[in-house]
Amino acid sequence: MHRKAFKEVKRYVLDVLEWQEPRKGLQADIDCVKGLRIRKCGDIDLEAGKRETFKEKRAYAHYGCTDGSICVASDFMDLPAHFRIGILLHEIGHACAMNYNGKAYGEPEADLWVKRVLGITIHYDDIRELEYVSGAVVRKVKSRKQ
Repeated sequence: MHRKAFKEVKRYVLDVLEWQEPRKGLQADIDCVKGLRIRKCGDIDLEAGKRETFKEKRAYAHYGCTDGSICVASDFMDLPAHFRIGILLHEIGHACAMNYNGKAYGEPEADLWVKRVLGITIHYDDIRELEYVSGAVVRKVKSRKQ
């Protein structure tokens, strides 16, 4: 199921990128997204039973553990769609923001890539500070033809 969720988000992002006016970095962004994969990650799962601290509560996905992969926890699909999509967009932001100077960027830079390139605001919930998107974004992502 995590692959289907990722495929929906990836298709949406590629559709948005492919309709953009030519700009510096556009092809690099398209290539970045096309090259991304998703997989379950044991590193995240080791912490799944211990989600008590701020950092652990946010540990459902990360980028950079393996080349070209966004890794997700086994219980990632238990999250509501607005969190899953927000988290995946945020992780895509990490991957693609790296294209601009080849080094890892932090949380604000990943969200800024999503905002500047896709026009989507990543929000954070008050309790766990998990990334999420609005219902309108969820509907847009889910309405894309696969």
